[in-house]
Amino acid sequence: MLKSIKQHKKAIIYCLGLLLFVPWIFRLNLGNPDDTFTLRMLQHSIPQIIHLDSLDVHPPLYYIILKLFFNVTFISHASPFIQIIAGRLFSALIFLITLFVMRVVLEKLLNKHVPFALTLSVCLLPTILWYSTDIRMYSLSALFIACELNSIINFNRDHQVKDIILATLFAALGAWTHYFTAIIAGLMLLYSFIMNKKRKISYLISGICFFILFTPWLKVSMDQVASVDHSYWIKNQLAEYLNAFCYSRLSGIIGNKLACCFSILFIGCLLYTAFKTLKTFSQEFRKYYMMISVILFGTIILGFILSILIRPIFQARYVYGISMIYFVMNLPLIQKLLTTHSNSIIKWGFLGMISIGVLFNLALGAVNSVKNVKIVQNVSQIKKSSVTQINCDNELKPVTLMNSYLVQDKTFVTKHYDELSDTCQSKVLFKSIYPNIKDR
Repeated sequence: MLKSIKQHKKAIIYCLGLLLFVPWIFRLNLGNPDDTFTLRMLQHSIPQIIHLDSLDVHPPLYYIILKLFFNVTFISHASPFIQIIAGRLFSALIFLITLFVMRVVLEKLLNKHVPFALTLSVCLLPTILWYSTDIRMYSLSALFIACELNSIINFNRDHQVKDIILATLFAALGAWTHYFTAIIAGLMLLYSFIMNKKRKISYLISGICFFILFTPWLKVSMDQVASVDHSYWIKNQLAEYLNAFCYSRLSGIIGNKLACCFSILFIGCLLYTAFKTLKTFSQEFRKYYMMISVILFGTIILGFILSILIRPIFQARYVYGISMIYFVMNLPLIQKLLTTHSNSIIKWGFLGMISIGVLFNLALGAVNSVKNVKIVQNVSQIKKSSVTQINCDNELKPVTLMNSYLVQDKTFVTKHYDELSDTCQSKVLFKSIYPNIKDR
């Protein structure tokens, strides 16, 4: 009888988790200007990508890997619409691989089976929902951080040299993917160096090697930091800091005040979950849970301080790589509460979040579908037009950037050229990425 009840509860968890997959895939929309930047970058050769990326604010590894993926799968020769879908599916695939890696980590630390369907529930969280399928480097950065964590756990357990080499390599790959991932990966090695009494030399050598591996891009990064003094697009928005886990896109849907209240409530739930997790699980699990927590909140606080004292540089998506891992490491407590007779508020809160999240994702998917139809219709009209120069003075920035990519044999002219070019780190970069957008 008890076995039957347990199997029934496990089946419920699987069904709830798998229900998330379909609405999550609905995120495959066509209207994100960040996607067009990436896809425009991929139209250049790898040496040109490295050169152009030196004018941007991120390292080039993600663009190179995606370029190779497009070449191998012949997506490079497909239509722009197919490239957008393929790029998003690539990010989704990386996201799923990261979940498998984190599932291995959890089972290793807990010594028990963790349903993969349960780990899928993290895609309900706004930060994860928005960026797990974007054609940007966030999913890839999370994969490298997860692999680094897994290698550190293996090294601390078995003391094999290959594991510390892998940890260093994954940290370096993360650093070459995103600047904030470089901070996170470095902090993970530093934290391990401080907290491990017996293997300090190994982690010291690892940290030095990590720094050396990033040195080739260090000069470029210093030039990029210097350029921030006279040109940078991030605005100083208090709401963005408060919505560290929700990001401003949620604010655009429900308003800044409500989004801030949601963020504060959500952070409160995380603190409660952290307290319960540290009381419930084994010493080894608590050790790594604390490491991920300290690095996540330490990175956010560092971003806040630099943004307030020097220049706004922090956005919630920049900590995606570690926040996704942190959310996954909260799932064992959720699983425990769901599979017991507890009437804990967090149990019912989680079930409520799943229900609301599925409906919200489905509604968002429906909105995206409508937007996609409008984009396709608009592009069709532009393609059929005999006019070679399209006036886009009255178009929104995302529409202009997207249309200029989807219809590359037309020239788009606008009197808002300077405002549009501010979406890039430099005017030279903008002209190279969007050659068919011209100043009126």
